[in-house]
Amino acid sequence: MTSKFTIRRLQLLRAGPRALAAATVSLLLLIMLSAPLFAEHGGEDRGRSDRSEREDSSGSDRDREDRDVDRSYDTDRDIADRDDSSGPGSDDRNDDSDRSDRDNDRSGSGSSGSGPDDDDSDSSGSGKYGSKDGDDASGSSQDRDTVVRSDDQAPYAIWRNERGDRIRSGEVIFMSMRRDGAARVRDAGLRVIEEQRLNAIHARMMRIAVPEGRSEEDVIASLHSIDPKGTATFNHIYEPAGRPALPVVLTAAKIVRVKPTKAKIGLVDAGVAADHQMLAQVKITQRQFGEGSKSSAQHGTAVASRLATAAPGANIVAANVFTEMRDGQEIASAYAIARALDWLSRQKVAVINLSLAGPANPVLEEIAKRMVDSGHVLVAAVGNEGPRGAAQYPAAYDKVIGVTAVDSGNRVYIYANQGDAVDFAAMGVDAPAATATASVENVSGTSYAAPIVAAAFARRLLKPNPKQALAVFKALRRQARDLGAPGRDPVYGHGLIDIAR
Repeated sequence: MTSKFTIRRLQLLRAGPRALAAATVSLLLLIMLSAPLFAEHGGEDRGRSDRSEREDSSGSDRDREDRDVDRSYDTDRDIADRDDSSGPGSDDRNDDSDRSDRDNDRSGSGSSGSGPDDDDSDSSGSGKYGSKDGDDASGSSQDRDTVVRSDDQAPYAIWRNERGDRIRSGEVIFMSMRRDGAARVRDAGLRVIEEQRLNAIHARMMRIAVPEGRSEEDVIASLHSIDPKGTATFNHIYEPAGRPALPVVLTAAKIVRVKPTKAKIGLVDAGVAADHQMLAQVKITQRQFGEGSKSSAQHGTAVASRLATAAPGANIVAANVFTEMRDGQEIASAYAIARALDWLSRQKVAVINLSLAGPANPVLEEIAKRMVDSGHVLVAAVGNEGPRGAAQYPAAYDKVIGVTAVDSGNRVYIYANQGDAVDFAAMGVDAPAATATASVENVSGTSYAAPIVAAAFARRLLKPNPKQALAVFKALRRQARDLGAPGRDPVYGHGLIDIAR
């Protein structure tokens, strides 16, 4: 028994290492076989965790994208709101921009004042009208104001030259006594935008385009060398010489009994609402000379009604030279005014009212001088720049009758210009005048005094005549009521002209 036990023990001892090795191998095999399964389940859990983290991160990215989209939408909406809040004309600017591209490709000047009487006006291609090409030649575009234009007109810009005068950029005007003046200009490599015969002074007037890279001053100097006897200058800008109407609306105009007349009176101003009640006793003939677009009839109607008050029964021949800007302001160019004066001279209108003011212009000065020498009388508002304001033209020209405004107590208008340009005074403060609608309002400004003096001249001068014009001037000077310092003074001139006298 003992021996058997011993033998059995020895067998187990010999088999132990082998069994241990087998067990170890079995365990390793089990581990190896179970590792893929463990890896699959363990990796899936980790995958879920990674995907969860990535999904959380992706979600935050989408949130950021959504927020960015919201911000972008809000920005667009803010821009749209600003565009909408820009006031009337914001859509017009976009339309104007589209039309500008089309208009810049279109040839022909197409002045809006052209008509049957203008068959002597030549057109020689469209001007730059303040296009981008002219920015380098005409100063910073930030200093410019753009004029509204009609569907068939290109826009033009205005800015201030070195003297501070407002001018039309991208062009100059040139007046020549030579028949071949335009040909000489073209031979010099300059483009004639528009050419007009001025019968009043037997000359030809042209609008000349300023080439890219050149300034208005440079072109003016070139034109002087082309024709030393010609007149080259800026196309200056002029404004109405009257303040906006007061908010007080009258139910009816004050009736002033004035003897009717058959006089013909010229009016260089804005358009006239001829159907207004205050114009029922006068005949209105009008024509457009302003460039760009329609012009408001507010100022022209008011001035015409002042003429009608002082000269019931008269024939008012109105030349509309104004153009309306985007901000509603009315402006007139020297070229348009020159055309209007020439037209009125051809109509044999003896007395012409100009209720506008601006800088000196050599072309307008020459036309005014020639017309006065031929027997016309030009009556102009002295301007509303104040007692120490710079002289305003055409009133400041030597041979033009300058008129200031006074109130019902014969006190001078607080904003009226003073100086040598003042020849007479007339009622023009809180004066009843017609509006472009059917109402009547109080207006103030030298614009509304000038018509009273113009009517006084027109009653006495039916046809242009130098001797008779001088005689009428002397008669009115004697008739005028002396105000202020004795004799002629810089505030009231020779004195007050009263339609009631």
